[in-house]
Amino acid sequence: MQVAKLTATLLLSLSALLGVRNSPQVDLNGGDWTITQNWKQADGVSSVEVQSSKIVQQCSQDEFSTIQFPTIIHGAHDIFLDGTKIGEFGKRKFQSVWSFYGAPEIPCSMVRGGKVLTWRGYSYSEYFARFSQFPRLVSHSKLNLFNETFNLIAAGCLAIMALLSAVLFFGRVPNELMASITLGSLGFALYFFGSTAGYFQITGTMLTIHKIADFSVWVGLALFYNSLRLTQYLSKRFYRIYFFNIVVGLVFIVLGSTGDVVQFGTTLPFGGTILVNIACEIELVRKYIREGFDRRALFVFLSLTIFLVADLNEIAVVTGLLPSYTIFNLGAVGGLLFFALYVNERITQTYRERDYLQANLELEVKLKTSELKKKSEDLETTLKELKTTQADLVQAAKLASLGTLSAGIAHEINNSLNYVYGSLRPLENLVLSGITSEARSKATKLFKIMNEGLLLTFDIIKSLRNYSGLNQAKLNDLKLMEVMNSVETILRPRLRDSIQVIHEVDPNLSVFGSVVGLHQVFMNMISNAIDAMPNGGQLNISAHAEGEHVKIKIRDTGTGMPDQVIQRIFEPFFTTKEVGKGTGLGLHIVKTEVERQGGGISVQSQVGIGTEFTIVLPIHGASERLPDAA
Repeated sequence: MQVAKLTATLLLSLSALLGVRNSPQVDLNGGDWTITQNWKQADGVSSVEVQSSKIVQQCSQDEFSTIQFPTIIHGAHDIFLDGTKIGEFGKRKFQSVWSFYGAPEIPCSMVRGGKVLTWRGYSYSEYFARFSQFPRLVSHSKLNLFNETFNLIAAGCLAIMALLSAVLFFGRVPNELMASITLGSLGFALYFFGSTAGYFQITGTMLTIHKIADFSVWVGLALFYNSLRLTQYLSKRFYRIYFFNIVVGLVFIVLGSTGDVVQFGTTLPFGGTILVNIACEIELVRKYIREGFDRRALFVFLSLTIFLVADLNEIAVVTGLLPSYTIFNLGAVGGLLFFALYVNERITQTYRERDYLQANLELEVKLKTSELKKKSEDLETTLKELKTTQADLVQAAKLASLGTLSAGIAHEINNSLNYVYGSLRPLENLVLSGITSEARSKATKLFKIMNEGLLLTFDIIKSLRNYSGLNQAKLNDLKLMEVMNSVETILRPRLRDSIQVIHEVDPNLSVFGSVVGLHQVFMNMISNAIDAMPNGGQLNISAHAEGEHVKIKIRDTGTGMPDQVIQRIFEPFFTTKEVGKGTGLGLHIVKTEVERQGGGISVQSQVGIGTEFTIVLPIHGASERLPDAA
């Protein structure tokens, strides 16, 4: 009972804060009605009694009018004429329910000949023990059209809507969304069935029917906003807060022992409903800004707006701020109808897209294939560029480290050999002066061999320094034969006696290029030719001038190459050698360097016969277009 008293006090305090009176102001200067008993509670029921003789006199003058009695939410009414009961609405003990918002109406013909009309109103809740106006004469009443007739229509419409949602949306939308719409519509339907229980012959006390109806409507609202969450119009965080708010209210509704406790539970989620509705409207505006106008979003906007107006009206009527009709029945039907139209539009759009895809599947496949092909080509181009860049970086790093290392080693070896070479002549004179003529002849031959060996070593060091010269990267006029001799000197151990090198090159033939670059070119070309002739063979190197260019041919009698290999030999990192025996950069470096020096390269090869590379390089001062390297 303490909870019941506390909730009643809180609700009555809310009414007082809002300035809501429990009865209208009595006109002391000749009003139509007199309050013979203000609200008084007994046995858990509050009652009020008012009387009027003037209303009876007015009816005698206009017998076609109707006396309309005020609405007492969740209330009951008894009507007496001169002490005799002539009408009732609901049961004063609330052992049964007729309707939540309805009110009695009696024709003036029923009070003809009477003197005093007495009206008693009953409320099973202290909070709802109020009425906003005295009974009055009306010619055409609209009170019960809104408070009862529309509720009856809404109950039927929502029940049908629940059935249609289950049938039409099953298998076409996610099951959770279909269940939320169907059960939400059913929850609203149960509320309106309960609010007009007498018309459907639903038996039960006011407290029981009140609990079932209010429980159903809040479950319906929770499911409706869950549908908005599922369709991305309400965030999970807001919905969880709102759902918790509803659960707290449902606990009071289910466990409530009085009408005030039940109504307190019903009142709790009202504020949260308004806030969540506004949050959904804000999300709609954001989507409109991001994605532009969408017909489906318009349906959601209309649904939310109708619910918002209906909720505000319901709050105003229930709290007593607005002595008017409740339009929650229209709001529930309209709001759910527009949301169902939104879902149906989604389904229609999905099927429209499916039909479009079916009708244009071949075109779509071609378009997608074309897009994938374009992306594949772009990716392949990027990969080639990446490989080329990587190869250039590797080559640059190799050249830099090799040049530094070779220059250092050559310098140190050259210094040491200079000591030996400088000491050799004095040693020869010293040795020859102290031996016999026979020994002198032998010693002279040995010293000659040693001298030739030192001179050969000097040539190798000079070639090595020319090959790795870091300060010789500029383009200059070069003797082609000198470059080749330097390379062959370095490669002499690999040439062995099994490979015969034949030159057809004019010693004075010059090209315009870089010493370092051409050393790289011929080093890789001759090295590859040697590798292609593991059992020995013949290497032919010829060069002659053609106009402003020099055409160089390097032909071996090695294993040759098939066409599929020829097509890829200049790709970076492509190699036919075993793992660990080749980087796949040699011929890529050759092609890159030849083209950097304004030249061109081509290849011809036959398996089992050999391979011939043709290199074309410019002569100093040439500016014409480079001829084909063939």
